[in-house]
Amino acid sequence: MEAKAGAPATPAVIGRPTRRMSWRELFQISVYWLAINALWGAIDLLILPDRMTSIVCGPLTGEACLGNEQPIFGSVVVSKEIATAILALAGALMALLVQPLAAAVSDYTQTRWGRRKPYIFIGTLLDVLFLAGLAWSNTFLAVFAFIVLLQFSSNFAQGPFQAYVPDLVPASQVGIASGLMGVMIVTGNFVGIGAAAIAIAMGDFRWGIAAVAVLELTTMLVTVLGVREPPGVAPPRQSKTLGGAIRGTAKEVLSHRSFLWLLGSRAFFLVAVSLLTRMALFYMRDTVGLAPDQGALAVGVAGALVLITNGLAAYPSAILSDRLGRKTMIYVACALGFMGMLPLVLAQRDPAITIGPLALGGGSLEIVYPVAGLSIILVGAGFGTFFAVDWALITDIIPKQTTGRYMGISNVVTAMAGPMALFIGGITAAVFNQVAFGLGPRMAMLVAAIFYVVAALLLRPVDPRRWEDVHGVEVAVAAAGPPSDGPTPPA
Repeated sequence: MEAKAGAPATPAVIGRPTRRMSWRELFQISVYWLAINALWGAIDLLILPDRMTSIVCGPLTGEACLGNEQPIFGSVVVSKEIATAILALAGALMALLVQPLAAAVSDYTQTRWGRRKPYIFIGTLLDVLFLAGLAWSNTFLAVFAFIVLLQFSSNFAQGPFQAYVPDLVPASQVGIASGLMGVMIVTGNFVGIGAAAIAIAMGDFRWGIAAVAVLELTTMLVTVLGVREPPGVAPPRQSKTLGGAIRGTAKEVLSHRSFLWLLGSRAFFLVAVSLLTRMALFYMRDTVGLAPDQGALAVGVAGALVLITNGLAAYPSAILSDRLGRKTMIYVACALGFMGMLPLVLAQRDPAITIGPLALGGGSLEIVYPVAGLSIILVGAGFGTFFAVDWALITDIIPKQTTGRYMGISNVVTAMAGPMALFIGGITAAVFNQVAFGLGPRMAMLVAAIFYVVAALLLRPVDPRRWEDVHGVEVAVAAAGPPSDGPTPPA
C-alpha cells in the first residue's frame, strides 16, 4: 500500500523474522559470545586479582600482607580487594555509558556490512590493542587505564552484537538460539579461566592474555565474514539531537514495566553468581588457606566444574522453557543457586576430609571439603539454566523494531555484574577480614545467597507474553538473503 501524496509515510513495522536458520547460521551469530566471556572470565576471575595481589602485596602472601600493603599511587594505601574493586567499578561505569549507546546507534546504522558488523570489527581490534597494553602494565595506574579502555572497546562491540538474536532468529528458534548462546558463554568462561590459571601457574599471566586475544580475533572473523545481516528497516528517529534521542529512548524503556522488573531480577542473579566467581581466588587463598599458585589452580578446577555443569544445563533448560515457561525455569535457577551458595558460607578447611594431594603442573592442589563440590555443581547448573532462559525471555518481551537499544540496556546488567560483584565483594571482604582474616570472602558468599532470593522476588511482576501477542504487532518479515545453508534445527 502506497502513502497518499503529501502525507507522511507510515514507518515500517518490524516483526520477528520468519525464515528458519540453519545450525551453521546459529553458530555464526553465537560464537563471538565465546570470545567475550573468555576475555572477561580470564581478566575478572584471575588476572586482575592476581595483578592486584602482586602490586599491593609485593612478595608478601596471605595474612602477612594485611597491614603491610604498598601504595597504589602516591601515598594512597588500600587492600588488594579494594584495589580490585576500584578497577571493577571504573570498568562498570564505562560499560554503563558505552554499551547501550553503541547498541542504540547501531539500530540506525546503514552500511554495506550491515548495522552491527562495523562495531564488532572495530571493537575487537581495539580490544587486542588494549590487551597488549594491559599485559605490560606493572603499576596500578597503568592497569586502571587499560582496564577502562578495554571496557570501552569490548562494550563498543558487544552492544550491537547481542542484537543478532532478535534481529535474525524466528520465534520458533529463540529457545535453541538462547541455549546455544549459553553454551558459548560457558565454553568461553572455561577457556578464559583455564588459560589464565595455567599462565599464572607457569609464572607469566601474559600467556593467558595472548590466548584470549587470538581467540577474540578468530571469532570476530567468523562473525563478520559469516553472518548475513538483512538490509533491515531503521526505526523512525525520535529526535535529531542526541539529547532528544536519549530522552525518547529513556521514556520508551521506562514505560516497559516488565522489562524493568526483569532487568532488576537479572542484575541480582548475575551479581550473585559473580560474587562466587570473582571472589574465588581470594576465597581459596585467604579463607581456605592455599598457597598463591595452588589457589589459582584450585580456582581453575572449581571454575571448570561450574562451567561443565553450566554447559550441561543451558541447552536443555532453554528447550524446557518452551514447554514449562521461561519464568518457571528462572525460579528453578534461583533455587539451585541459593542451595549451592549456603554450604560455601559454612565450609571449613578440614585436612581429615581433603581429597589429595592431586598433582597439577608440578604442584599440589588440595580439593577441600567435598560438600563444596556439590555446591559448585548446583551454582553452575543454576547459572546455565538462568542465562539460557533469561535471554529467551528478554527476546520475547521486547519490541523488535528497536532491539539494539533494549539489548544494549539489558546487557549493561551483564557487563556490570562482574565489576559490581568485585566491588561489593571487595568491600565485604576488606571489612570482615579485619574481624577475622579469611572471614571476608565467606561473608561475600552469604551476600550472594541473599541476592538469589531478591532475584526471584523481582521476577514475579514480569509478564512473560511475547511483545507481538500483547501489542497486536502481527507484521513479520523474513530475513533477507538466500535460503539457509544446511539442515535447520527442529522447532
